[in-house]
Amino acid sequence: MKNFFMSSYLWKKRPAYVVAILAMLMALSVIINVVEAFKFADLQFSFTIAVMALIGFAAGPVAGFAVGFFGDLIGFFINSGGYAYYPWVGISTGLFAFVAGLLAMKKSGKTYVAYIKLGVYSLVTFVLCTVLINSLFYYLAFYKGTLGFFDYVIMRVFLKLQFVNSLVNYALVFIGYAVLRVVKPLSFLFE
Repeated sequence: MKNFFMSSYLWKKRPAYVVAILAMLMALSVIINVVEAFKFADLQFSFTIAVMALIGFAAGPVAGFAVGFFGDLIGFFINSGGYAYYPWVGISTGLFAFVAGLLAMKKSGKTYVAYIKLGVYSLVTFVLCTVLINSLFYYLAFYKGTLGFFDYVIMRVFLKLQFVNSLVNYALVFIGYAVLRVVKPLSFLFE
């Protein structure tokens, strides 16, 4: 149960090491939330999904969620782009890391199982975070009464090409797994 709060790798380390790792992950989260490739109202192209997956693998579900949520919040304060802060975007960002942390709680020695988990991560986070949380908020905030919810989802995800951002990020998650699991200093993510 303790792995629900923090990854088993971090539980084995001294508190100072844990704080240092979480601080580095928070810095990475802030950077990825400050440096957006493209953002316009409800359309965003960034590498947040891929980075949050890495953070979830490293930190675990609850710690990953906290790093993702507060990284989004601090990133907003640094570079708001003139927009208002929307906490549900931070919740969605944290959930990307939370789901990755959940799937990483039980490690498997079989590579194909890891790829199945990455596929589950991609499907679950796309539906939960991209389609439901983010799209529902933007629909309620800006489009309710002018479009039906499913019409808005089709417009946002497909016509406004939000799915391209998701596909690129999920491809990076798969590629990142294949590469990082053989890099000695980072192999702890996949033990």
